[in-house]
Amino acid sequence: MTRLQISGGAIALLGVLIFFITPYQVNSIQSGAFPRIVSLCLIVFGVLVALTTEKSEKTNDDIKLFNPLLLCYLVLVFGTTLMIRKYGFYPAIIILLPSCLVLFGERNYKTITLFTIITTGMIYLIIDVLLGSGLP
Repeated sequence: MTRLQISGGAIALLGVLIFFITPYQVNSIQSGAFPRIVSLCLIVFGVLVALTTEKSEKTNDDIKLFNPLLLCYLVLVFGTTLMIRKYGFYPAIIILLPSCLVLFGERNYKTITLFTIITTGMIYLIIDVLLGSGLP
């Protein structure tokens, strides 16, 4: 299996899980429509990624499923999930965003700070102000 097949399959599987878990997590059919649309997009995108072939990708290479960078990212995401439950969304996202940027190689503190402020501000404006729906 190639990296594209593994990642595409994982994305498609995530879409399938979201599609079937959504009805149990939402209060009404109308509120479950958006997560189902996103899950269908994930499934289509995952299949497209899995079917894509790269000329530079070698099929005989050993593929590590447990990359240390990926494991750090998963720990960070699960830690953020726990922080959201305990402290709320905004404190957790203010820690998650810079941590992800540093984890993936960004070292310019101005870029990290601006990205965190702009992204958190946009989430606040769209979700809390425009839609009037509070985050946990």
